[in-house]
Amino acid sequence: MKQFSLIIIFATCLFSFAKAQNDTTEIKVYNGIELIFPGSWLEGKVKARATVPVSGLADTARLGIENAFNKYPPELTRKLIRRIYIVGTLSIYKRETPGTSSRENLYVATSSKKDVEKTIHREFSNILLQNYSQYIDKEKWREITPLEIRRTLMVGLSKTSGSMYYSSELCPKGILCDYALWGFEEDFNMYAQSIFSGGRMFWNLVEMYPLIKQKAKMTMDFYYNIDHAFTEDYFRILGSK
Repeated sequence: MKQFSLIIIFATCLFSFAKAQNDTTEIKVYNGIELIFPGSWLEGKVKARATVPVSGLADTARLGIENAFNKYPPELTRKLIRRIYIVGTLSIYKRETPGTSSRENLYVATSSKKDVEKTIHREFSNILLQNYSQYIDKEKWREITPLEIRRTLMVGLSKTSGSMYYSSELCPKGILCDYALWGFEEDFNMYAQSIFSGGRMFWNLVEMYPLIKQKAKMTMDFYYNIDHAFTEDYFRILGSK
């Protein structure tokens, strides 16, 4: 009986340890050998590819990831993000990108000149959309910048254009940048990135353009419904730093 009790205790400890491991988001530096992408990404149109990052840049990326995580309730990131992979270059659909996401993993490229923290906010918003789609009215969002207007704005925009700089031409239409023109998710990604790390420049745009204000409010409401810590005051305080 005593031996049986010890077995039960040992098994319970193993379960608790495994649960603790599964509840923790792991940050991994790509070693060039590990299979980091879903199998379906390796062939076909996606053709996901990555290279090993320079060690110094990987350390810098880790700091950016930690800075981003500090802005979320820990239980939210632990629940939804299993791993974050730090890579050198990252290519999806034969196009280099600063970051991407799968259903439970994030990928960040150190070769990109893009801010790693902003990449985390942008890509994490995709995972949140997958899990909490009921908190955003996509049709209402699309009505703010109708498809006809979006198509007109995209005329002359090359398929490789993915500028994430705020555009004086697009902002009056409720679109923050070229990248946001490609679809609902890209548009939402940029608003998610901006409420967390857009700084005073973004909040000036919110006050200047009514359509941006509408979308910013919808984005903040989405996050508030996920966790009530995400109030407008919270985001405005982040923007003032």
